[in-house]
Amino acid sequence: MSKSKKPEPAPQSVTFLTPDDLAPILEQLATQNTQIAALEAGAVEVEARVTDHDALLQEHEARLVALEAAPGPEPPDPEPSNGPDKTIWEAHMIEWGIIHGDWLDTQPEPSNDAKLDHVYYDQGWAFHQIADYTGTEEPWRTYAKKALAWFYDYAITRNNGSVPGYYNFTHGLRKDFEVTGDERSKQGVITLSKNAMYATDSSDIAYTETIVNSREAAYAVLSYIDAEALGEPRRSKRQPLVEQMYGHVTQFQDTAGWGTREITPFMMAITSQSLIADWQETQDARCLAAVRQLLDFVWPIAWHEPTSALKYQINPAYVNGVSTTGAVDLNMIIAPWCAWLWVQTGEGLYRDRFDAMLYGSKDSYLQRAKQYNQNYWWSFEGMRWREESTT
Repeated sequence: MSKSKKPEPAPQSVTFLTPDDLAPILEQLATQNTQIAALEAGAVEVEARVTDHDALLQEHEARLVALEAAPGPEPPDPEPSNGPDKTIWEAHMIEWGIIHGDWLDTQPEPSNDAKLDHVYYDQGWAFHQIADYTGTEEPWRTYAKKALAWFYDYAITRNNGSVPGYYNFTHGLRKDFEVTGDERSKQGVITLSKNAMYATDSSDIAYTETIVNSREAAYAVLSYIDAEALGEPRRSKRQPLVEQMYGHVTQFQDTAGWGTREITPFMMAITSQSLIADWQETQDARCLAAVRQLLDFVWPIAWHEPTSALKYQINPAYVNGVSTTGAVDLNMIIAPWCAWLWVQTGEGLYRDRFDAMLYGSKDSYLQRAKQYNQNYWWSFEGMRWREESTT
């Protein structure tokens, strides 16, 4: 039996690469070699940077040690203050302003009395001033418009401007016209200046002869000034009322003539505010001496150091006697009076009085809108006067 042969393995084919086939492979190898070289060079650079960083850090630490060891100069004296600390005044302005502004929308059908009480002391004027002071239009312009709508409904729509003299508020309406061009607001100013009690041409000038109605005379003059600023002619009654207010300055200082009346420093401030507004247009030479003398008269009588405020009532013969503490809610109606005197005289006494009253105002009861409006009615102008000098 013969053995069979094993089959021969099939021959393996060999493929030879042509130069064209090698070209892309060689190109890829060259790129890889370049990348490897770059990485190696980068590693050397990073190592060098780390070495430099360590050296710089050591130098920095050496300088710190040297500085700590060497006696340094004494720290400089603090820079003089540029005015009182306004932080609380500004914070309350925003915080309570939003609360009272939102109330205009959130209260379901408040009564007319509640509306009037809420916007008393010209809330629209306060909100327009906040918009100017902060450089932020909203929500302040909208708040102002809504507050003025409530006031307009009472003062103009229902009463054609024939309101009691202590409701004769025209600043907010004037500002609203200047900002928005609303002709209703302009007409509201004119109507109040002509028809509010004691402001009418037919009202006997004798009604405001004494300090009993000093506030009403002051508001009447302020309404005349606002109406004239909007194009109305000068009222013939303006100067006689100004003369009366100078008489009120004298009467306020005549303690023998007080009788049993309630005598309040904030009423003196409102008279001074109106005389200053008249002075800003007329430069009446009597103004500075008169309002300065009045403040210097009332301050030692009424100032209450523990509360940083002037007392509300200072006549011992009044039925309830004199107030025993300061009325901080009224500080910022009175403080601008001090600030104007500071600007006019340059005497630090008046600056310090403003600062003291600003400090006391931190305790104002701002939960009620009336007190809030009082605090931000005249105080923006007072703050500007206070800061006209940095000393």
